[in-house]
Amino acid sequence: AQRRMTPTDRTLARALVGIFSQFKIYPGGRLMMRDLNLHWRQTGLRAEDLDRAIGVASRYGLLREQYTDWGPAVEILRTRLPRHIQGDNPLERALAAATDALRLFRLKRRRRRPLRSGATSRPAGH
Repeated sequence: AQRRMTPTDRTLARALVGIFSQFKIYPGGRLMMRDLNLHWRQTGLRAEDLDRAIGVASRYGLLREQYTDWGPAVEILRTRLPRHIQGDNPLERALAAATDALRLFRLKRRRRRPLRSGATSRPAGH
């Protein structure tokens, strides 16, 4: 049985902010929820992690949910994680960022791994 990696709150928040950064959406900009759902799949994280990521990022003051005439959206408020989440020491912050990047890389790679011969489907959640 394959061990399931549970992403940390910091990793989830970084993945979510990364989507906004990838599309050059700066503080005050927003993504519609349907677009965010689509782009979230590319992170390698599970669909059910998105709700948790939005909650975490909201608590960190990074974004807020909005309801527009076109449907639900998420507005980015800031792109940097609060210092108490990253750490005060510059080396600690760099290590945290590298750890999160590696964790996201592994999750994405695990998600793209081909099925073993004889397998007919992936286990639930993979």
